[in-house]
Amino acid sequence: LNLVPHSRDNQPLLASMDLTHLLENSMVQNFAPVVDDRGMFIGIITLFLTVASSAKMVMYIGSYGLTRLRVLTMVIMVFLGITTALICVWLYVPKLQYMKSVMLIALALGAAVLWADVDTQVAKYNVRHYLSGDLATVDMAHLFSLGAGAVPWMEELTDCDDAELRSRATAFMRSWALEEADDFRELTAIGRRAEHILDAWQTEETGEVTDTP
Repeated sequence: LNLVPHSRDNQPLLASMDLTHLLENSMVQNFAPVVDDRGMFIGIITLFLTVASSAKMVMYIGSYGLTRLRVLTMVIMVFLGITTALICVWLYVPKLQYMKSVMLIALALGAAVLWADVDTQVAKYNVRHYLSGDLATVDMAHLFSLGAGAVPWMEELTDCDDAELRSRATAFMRSWALEEADDFRELTAIGRRAEHILDAWQTEETGEVTDTP
């Protein structure tokens, strides 16, 4: 790439330009930095907004717990924040191969989300923080929708102090255990763990011993 001659510099566009002018210029440049009337790079404002939004999301999670959507939203915010910061640096250090860095970060975040198993982490976070007193309650309907990853943590709620939550958790466990569908018979560690727990519940409910290898 160092042997390729530098052909042009991408010129910044004013945010006050009319939309037609902005679109025309952005179509002939693969990257069009936008500045305000004072020449300030607006990407810095985007970075601050991303940080502020992330802080609000963290406060919201601290009050109401995690959901699958909140986790993915936080991942996207982290990605946007890092990407915007890299673009800000690239404007002053043109040799920085920021697109390669962005791709590596996207792959790393995607791999982390797949490896961590979002559903399991959501159930684990909500139940543990409820039992420790950090959360006032648990969204049982959402917990039930998480499937196999929620089974061990739902079982913990069957012994909690709150009679209503204890009753609902027990009902959910019985419902899972008596299902005919093989929803939890997965070739994963999480699925196998859920299967063993539910087999024990099924034995307790029906008196029938299931053969689980």
